Amino acid sequence: MKWTSYRKWKNRAVFPLAMLGWVWMKTAPESSARWLVGLGVLVTLGVVYVAEELVWMLKGRGRPCAHCGGKVEMRSFRVLADCPHCRLPLE
Repeated sequence: MKWTSYRKWKNRAVFPLAMLGWVWMKTAPESSARWLVGLGVLVTLGVVYVAEELVWMLKGRGRPCAHCGGKVEMRSFRVLADCPHCRLPLE
């Protein structure tokens, strides 16, 4: 799987999964099976996000753009809004 397709899939899946986990936690009694599954979904999303960030930081070669797949170097104290290759907004 290419990184561009992974990042597009990730961006489409995170919000619905986070909402599902939040709704399960809000509507179920605390410590019930559904509440614990909702908590598990939210914790898993958080751990996956942190793990992905650590991988990109340790590689030190930049992240792929979600649109074109070109490497975007993320430097300290610098905020990039657009991809330098395709000029589309970074996600």
